[in-house]
Amino acid sequence: MESNIVLLALKFALLALVWLFVLAAVVGMGKSFSFAPTTGGGGGRSKKQPTEMVVLTGPHAGTNHQLSAEGTQTVIIGRDRDCQVSLPQDGFISQQHLQLTREASGRWSARDLNSQNGTIIYPAPGQTLAGSRPVTAGTEFLIGESLVRLT
Repeated sequence: MESNIVLLALKFALLALVWLFVLAAVVGMGKSFSFAPTTGGGGGRSKKQPTEMVVLTGPHAGTNHQLSAEGTQTVIIGRDRDCQVSLPQDGFISQQHLQLTREASGRWSARDLNSQNGTIIYPAPGQTLAGSRPVTAGTEFLIGESLVRLT
């Protein structure tokens, strides 16, 4: 009877070790395979001001949208067809999701428009856009299923 208890304890200890190994493997994979997209041309830290917005992933992947190179401009991105950049096939984007603004100085900023699912900005891994934030060429946004890069 005593040997059965010892065997049962050894089985539980082995099972616990297997689960610890699985947990360590999953955590290690999460660190190795970052889910944050890579950014080209300086990772968003560039001082260069964007002139174009490129949709990299999602239902509208491959589409480009020109941005003004001079003067002021406000660009609303969303599902609504009245938006300057309309992405109607992405069901996870709000009607009016994100606003890009070019100021008279030539600098661009981005602001989430209280969207349902929020806006994640890169290169900061997984940082949700809150308030207005300056952006440059190389900055990427995840809005809905669409990854968008300013170039």
